[in-house]
Amino acid sequence: MVFARTTPEHKLRIVTLLRARGEVVAVTGDGVNDAPALKRADIGIAMGLRGNDVAREAAHVVLTDDNFSSIVAAIEEGRAIHDNIRRFAAYVLNSNPQEMLPYVAWMLIPGMPLAMTVMGVLAVDVGTDLIPAMGLGIEPPEPGILNRPPRRRDEPLLSVGFILRSYLVNGLLLALSCWLTYYFCGWVLGAWRPGDPLTSMPSSPPSLDPKLASFAYLQTLTAYFFPTVTAQIANVLCKRSSRTSLFASDFLPPERRAAILSALRTWRPRSREFHFAVDLRFTRILQADAARALGSTALRLCGLPFRIAAAALLGMLVAFEPRVIRPLLGGLAHFLERHPIVLNLVANPLVDLGIAFELALCWLFFDGPLASIYGFAPAPPAVYLFAFHGTILILAFEETKKALRRRGHALEFLG
Repeated sequence: MVFARTTPEHKLRIVTLLRARGEVVAVTGDGVNDAPALKRADIGIAMGLRGNDVAREAAHVVLTDDNFSSIVAAIEEGRAIHDNIRRFAAYVLNSNPQEMLPYVAWMLIPGMPLAMTVMGVLAVDVGTDLIPAMGLGIEPPEPGILNRPPRRRDEPLLSVGFILRSYLVNGLLLALSCWLTYYFCGWVLGAWRPGDPLTSMPSSPPSLDPKLASFAYLQTLTAYFFPTVTAQIANVLCKRSSRTSLFASDFLPPERRAAILSALRTWRPRSREFHFAVDLRFTRILQADAARALGSTALRLCGLPFRIAAAALLGMLVAFEPRVIRPLLGGLAHFLERHPIVLNLVANPLVDLGIAFELALCWLFFDGPLASIYGFAPAPPAVYLFAFHGTILILAFEETKKALRRRGHALEFLG
């Protein structure tokens, strides 16, 4: 439907009637005549270059380049931000059931040991879950994100249904993995056998004082905690896309994949020069100013060996670039092009850093200096290997769900 020779009153009436019918209305304009419609629309978009001040003040968005394709890019980025917030929230909520269920079982079942302590909950929420969840916040838009219909106007960002799905689907799968590893550890330690009561695991210490806990009990705490990390590794990787398989070549947008491969093929080390000079002249200076100046100079002098080492290393890279670095990077780019799953796994550096960080934290918690603080003890090696069944469980579940969604099944109840 096209309207021609419209007046400002006509434009305002068209926008008002469309909104009354429940439509979401966007208006573009650049002049004074467009200002009422820009103001009344759900989103008014003014031209930044040729638009006047009245239109820019009435609009919600200003196109600085006057390019309508920027509107499409903005919508795509907005949808990506919305999806990333939901991914972040779902990932964090998924670990809550495995934190609550040990306390519920400990309170309701007489003699049931407490499988996770308060320090374990803090280790999950403040330590292992933090950086991987942040990595989900920088994910680029999914392929085909603009082909999806818009969400309902009244749909909240985080609803009760969203929270329940996060708890009752992935959350219960993660909790199941924790309990299975917990009892597997009891079986390895000889404290529990299939058919024995669930309460026959190593008992909690008096008053839940970790200083009075037995070594076997601390090992079972480790066994319950570690699957949280192994299952969340698969969870954070699969949550980067709601439909596309982690093993598919179109998991990443084609332009981003091409940019990464091109950067690898064309990267060259460049030699750089740096200059270091110290020139201090004093006539009359306060004692505080003198201390500040000398402290700044001392810091620069301390950093000088590191700058010299960096310059020497860069010089070596420049020397080896033609015969070593260039063939290696070219071969790496060719390998990543032929094996898309590898590039899919490493394309988000913050997620990869988060996975490495939480595995390093696990070592500090279980066998490092933090073991006595958080109340853990090293478990048998077989327990650590068994805990990775949670990775396989979550990966299989998410890939099956994505395959069914690509065939047209919404499966909203599965999160």
